[in-house]
Amino acid sequence: MQAYVFQAALLCEGCADETRRGLHATADFGTLESRRESDVYPQGPYADGGGEADSPSHCDSCGVFLENPLTTDGEEYVREALCECKEPTHVCGDVCRTWREGYRYLFCDEKEVA
Repeated sequence: MQAYVFQAALLCEGCADETRRGLHATADFGTLESRRESDVYPQGPYADGGGEADSPSHCDSCGVFLENPLTTDGEEYVREALCECKEPTHVCGDVCRTWREGYRYLFCDEKEVA
């Protein structure tokens, strides 16, 4: 999924479009030159959910999973987080299910995270 950067936040395509429309509606989108800056106008698109990271990336506006690749540390983080989902005191919500599906390649045995 493609990602956009605006004011130090990652946005999905839909939220970036909505942000741009809002800026244009208020005529608060700066000069042509300033629109090349992510603090003034959404920048992108950037492939692979904004690129490799140490944790899964989500849109900072709507929360949708951006499907980014993970570093080795990020892969370990997801494995540990999903192992905690098996503990009875942990509430495994939509986020854990989304990560489990998105990073299925991390697990040799699907039963390991079921």
